[in-house]
Amino acid sequence: MNEKYSDKGRILSPDDVKRVKGLGCLKDKRFNDVFNVRVLTRNGKLSADEHIHVANASMKFGSGEVTLTSRMTFEIQGVRYDDIDALMAFLAEKGLEAGGTLCDVEGDLYHTEPNELTWDEEAVKKQKALIKKI
Repeated sequence: MNEKYSDKGRILSPDDVKRVKGLGCLKDKRFNDVFNVRVLTRNGKLSADEHIHVANASMKFGSGEVTLTSRMTFEIQGVRYDDIDALMAFLAEKGLEAGGTLCDVEGDLYHTEPNELTWDEEAVKKQKALIKKI
């Protein structure tokens, strides 16, 4: 990685991490304050102009890398926490937005685990009830 990642970054509070996770930002576990930001698509589709905008966002705010996920989103890699809000505003210029998938967000409603999974039976029961209701 380049000089942007030459240090581990500042330590974030659990509330800071949780706030941006709900926005579709997944923590890069190699660093204290670096995230991969999920850009939502319309069933896996973006226009050519939107693709260019995502690429430009990646170069301006991230590592310059974009990955495609199995959930038909794009992830802008290597975004520092302090750049997330500016990235969101930049994406919005073309009508794009970042966002988490339902299971990522609703899981944190009932039981927060550092490894993003919970075995808490009551939390799992509440998550299943929410999914059924939706």
